[in-house]
This record gives sequence, structure tokens and C-alpha cells, in this order.
Amino acid sequence: SAPPPWEQRRVAVHVSRACAARLRALGYEAAHDPSGFTTAVVYESEVARCSYTARAGAVAVIFAEGGDRAPLGVGLFDPLSPVRVRLLAHGATDTPVDAAWVAARVAAATAERAALFADAGEGGEETTGYRVVNGEHDGLPGLVVDRYGDVAVAKAYAACWLPWAGHIADALVTAGAAPRVALLTSREIARLPAADRLGLEHGAALHGPPLEPSVPFLEHGLAFRCDPVSGQKTGFFLDQRDNRRRARDLCRGMDGPRVLNVFSYSGGFSLYAADGGAREVVSVDAAPRAVADAEAHFEANARRRPAVAAAR
Repeated sequence: SAPPPWEQRRVAVHVSRACAARLRALGYEAAHDPSGFTTAVVYESEVARCSYTARAGAVAVIFAEGGDRAPLGVGLFDPLSPVRVRLLAHGATDTPVDAAWVAARVAAATAERAALFADAGEGGEETTGYRVVNGEHDGLPGLVVDRYGDVAVAKAYAACWLPWAGHIADALVTAGAAPRVALLTSREIARLPAADRLGLEHGAALHGPPLEPSVPFLEHGLAFRCDPVSGQKTGFFLDQRDNRRRARDLCRGMDGPRVLNVFSYSGGFSLYAADGGAREVVSVDAAPRAVADAEAHFEANARRRPAVAAAR
């Protein structure tokens, strides 16, 4: 088998002058942004030449074609995508992009998100479903990781992360994100030949046993279940968490409102509305599985939430 990507020879990617100018400008912005956030990429059409034919996931060092030898940045190479390089760092870096570098990024992201919910359980508002790694924001473009209870679901939107998948799983477990890790892939990656996917399938267990079709988690004290492999996104619309809580707060400020939730999916907004005191909630979705999941969520929470039990 091939050595891990951080042990392979780096590929020098020489880019057009226009691309070099854009990367320099983005590097300047990133240097003056406290978050260090970057969305810099190199597109296939901007590549003048590469030092050799590298595989997806190889560490790439970017140079201006015909310019000086000062690196413009370091990233992950992806010959399977129009986005040929996803930058991880601008300019030259003294820290090698290797297993330890990625593990440090994963650990920092895990600690930041865990701190947000550390005290949430004290008022019955415990949350165990949230985003752990948020792509570019955490310096890992093309990769997101969501936690659902004791499962971390890593979704690769770029094939360059596939050779790193096992290491990312180890880093998540070590950082305490979750004891189990599963891999999801984008539709584009799922359509690649098995050899290009390194034999990895959508839903593969990277650490721990295979996923069950229904994974439990809590959000603001409400009990939910999701199916990361077959569901929307990574199984649930975690980005709507605050909006769902807002819907509950609005209902609490009214006298038993009636609520209509259209395109309800698994009934997240519906459940929050009921928990906020809505006397009647109607959930509408075209998918029978989603409607069944919404009904199951109401049934599970009615036993522990009087307001949910009282709603029709």
C-alpha cells in the first residue's frame, strides 16, 4: 500500500500569474484576519505545470510560474477535481503539513465547539448534536465533521481528504469528539471508481462499529434521531439549531398558537414549537420517512416534555 500522504514527496504546483496575484491578495487578507479564515483554492485552469503526477491528498506547494521561488502557499492536491489545490496555509510555513498538523487542527476545533455546550446540560438543555469541524473556518477546507451523540460523522467534499480519513478519525477520537467515527462522501466522490476512493464507501465506519440506521442525540434537551448515511446533510440540519430555539421562544410568547411547518423533514421546528406551548402543530413533507421520523420524535419527547404531550 502507498505511504500516507504526509510521507510522500511534495508536489510543486506552478500557477498562472493571475492566480499568483489572487493568492497573494488572499494571503494578505488572511494575515490581517484574526480568525485566519481562508477560502483560497487553485483551479485546474490556473495550473501551468506540476513537478510530477501526484495522487489525491498529496501535499502541494504552490509557486508562481516564471516568478521567484517563494512559496505562495501549501495545500492538498486533488487531480480528480476542477479545484486542483485547496490551501491549508498561505506563504511559506515552518510547520510541516503532516499528521500532527491535521491532528492539531482537529483538536482545536473539537475543543472550541465542546466549550460552547459545556454548561448547557445544567438547565435541561443538553446538546450532543453539533458541528465539530467547519471546513475552511477551521483550516480544513472540504471537510466537515458533525457530532451526533457518541458518533462523529466526517463528510469529505473533496477526494484529497480520503487518504487522510483514518488519521482524521484517530484525531477525532483522541480529541474527545466522539468514540465512534463514520465517513460520508459527496455525491461526486461516491461516483468515482473504487480505486480512486481507496475502497472507502459512503457510510464506512472508520472507528468503532458500523452505524445504525438511527443515531440518537440531544438538542437543547429535546431527543432526536437521525440517519447520517441516508438522511439530508449529515443526517440533520444542525445549522438551524438556533432558529429552532427561536421558534420555541416565539411560541412561548403567545397563547397556545397553531403552527404549520411546511417542508418539515423530521419535524425539528415542529417539535420545538410544541415544546414552546403550541396547541396544534401540522408538519408537511413529501417524504414518508421524514413524516414517520417526525412522529417518532413527538412520541419520544411526549414522555418527558408535558408541552409536547399536550400538543395535537
